Amino acid sequence: MVHHWQGFETGDVETITSDYATDAVLITPDGLFKGQALIRSLFEKIIANMFPTKLDLAKRCEANR
Repeated sequence: MVHHWQGFETGDVETITSDYATDAVLITPDGLFKGQALIRSLFEKIIANMFPTKLDLAKRCEANR
């Protein structure tokens, strides 16, 4: 579990997804994610929201004005 959270702390999707088997199934409120590739895409979105780029932050600030 520590390895998994270290991936979150650093924004490293490869570290996070390496904890899942190639045929893993992850159940979330948004549905089932079957296989490491789909699980990786989910975590890529999560990490992108956790660590937005400066451009994304500027867009969000502008939208909230």
